[in-house]
Amino acid sequence: MIGSFLFLFIPPLFILGYQALFETKGINDPILSFSMCKTTILMDLFLKLFLVGLVYVGLIQDFDVFAIISMFVDSVFFFSFYFELALKIPKKYLRKNRKYPQETNYTICAFKYVLWSVFSMICTLAILLLLPLESVFEVLILCSVMIIMIVLCMVMIVRTLIRLDRLKKPSIRSLNGLNNNNSPIVLLRSFKIDSNPTLDGKVFDETICENLDLENNPIISLANPDEILPSGGSLKIQAKDSEWQEVVKEVLKNCRAVIIVEGLSEGLQWEISKLKQYLKPSQLFVLVPSDKYRELAWCYNDNAGTGLFSITRNLYRFMNIMSFRGRKENKKILDSVWLDFSERLNRYGIHMPKMFPGENILLNFDSCWNVLKQEHICDMRDTLKNIVSNTAVFNKPDFDYPMLGRKVAMYEVNGFLKKEDVAPFKKLVDKYGKIGKCISASCFILFVLLIFLF
Repeated sequence: MIGSFLFLFIPPLFILGYQALFETKGINDPILSFSMCKTTILMDLFLKLFLVGLVYVGLIQDFDVFAIISMFVDSVFFFSFYFELALKIPKKYLRKNRKYPQETNYTICAFKYVLWSVFSMICTLAILLLLPLESVFEVLILCSVMIIMIVLCMVMIVRTLIRLDRLKKPSIRSLNGLNNNNSPIVLLRSFKIDSNPTLDGKVFDETICENLDLENNPIISLANPDEILPSGGSLKIQAKDSEWQEVVKEVLKNCRAVIIVEGLSEGLQWEISKLKQYLKPSQLFVLVPSDKYRELAWCYNDNAGTGLFSITRNLYRFMNIMSFRGRKENKKILDSVWLDFSERLNRYGIHMPKMFPGENILLNFDSCWNVLKQEHICDMRDTLKNIVSNTAVFNKPDFDYPMLGRKVAMYEVNGFLKKEDVAPFKKLVDKYGKIGKCISASCFILFVLLIFLF
């Protein structure tokens, strides 16, 4: 059975392996990895067909031998490509600037991965059924595990590629759809506070903006670039990675108020450094989330995500609440997060209390940037009304959201891969594409000869 389970790891390796190899060298081009993936799938299937011929004539009688030979040849091809890539092509630090081919349609590429993965899976399952395995149960176990592995890998690939397609251009639909021209309220937060939903499936942003009149009093924020689609809640701007700071400056110049939420990210620290440059003290509000969202964001780093991970994280949080030690550890972590956040604001002349003021609290500031009062939030709609009434003097009733959208769209994209960047990779891929086709043709010819001669 050892060979049986080794046999299962090859198709997922094809799906994920090549893109990972290219990225270690600093290139982000799924077209090249897809080309290698397709070549290796075809080679693997024709090789397995040839091995079926050897089983047919009695030269191979054990499935473990079949699986190990198949895996060995595939692995030799894969690692030969890896070593030649490592030796011949120097590392380029393109990932640092998130460069990628702009002309590539990553969504179509994602569906090609799906179709070829399904093709590989169906053919492999058909080959498995041709082999004299020990029992039907063994066939079912092998097929089930392989299907699960390939589907999981396809999901990861598709999510990544569709996200890349989304990053090619900023999403400003939410801005263009506004009919009201009141100046926006800007929500600044660490993406981590929005990445972990509670058991009801809502993230922090969705909870605080629920039932608010965003048409008349728009609350806008940057969308998390790691999301395939923006979450609900505030109106999202999908800014390109290299230009998000310009987008933040643009909205800070013309906003009526800023609501900032505690966080530890470098991006949030940069945003804090610009607050005094663009805002009056009465325009700034600090929102302290409930302990539920704070714990989900800062205390359970190993189970981030949605779906099953969200349930796991929430159950883990519940177990910690039930134990004295867990509550104590969580409090220590949350106090340190608040201390770090308040120190960052103090560093830039915005005077914050070092002691945690309590959950569901809204802070605002006097003319000297000192905390003026602490308001407990019972209803976010009432809180928003207070913010709107206290910042009426900063409202520009003729604010041009389509113009803001055009400015966002105008910013330079993350960066393009030039032809000379891709050329050495493409040359290597073409070379191994030819090798893979030769191996495939040889295996097919040998299979035909075995069938006709024996």
